[in-house]
Amino acid sequence: MSEYGRCDICGKKSFRLRRKYYAYGFPCECCGRDGHYEVVRYCEKCKPKEPKWTRVVLGADVAEKLGMLWKEQHNGRSNR
Repeated sequence: MSEYGRCDICGKKSFRLRRKYYAYGFPCECCGRDGHYEVVRYCEKCKPKEPKWTRVVLGADVAEKLGMLWKEQHNGRSNR
């Protein structure tokens, strides 16, 4: 399946964009229970690359648990 848009790799517009999905093993509010994923749209000339950054939507309760887990793992230090 192809679509029109801008290539995430080179930035050029194309009518033949392809998609590559990168799946991560944790549930999120943005993608659902099956696990978080990122989509990279790329043209025929480019190779897809896993994104350096990912944006995840978490509920407040999950974010709080994640913060507590971080502090446990890092001897009470925050990640800032």
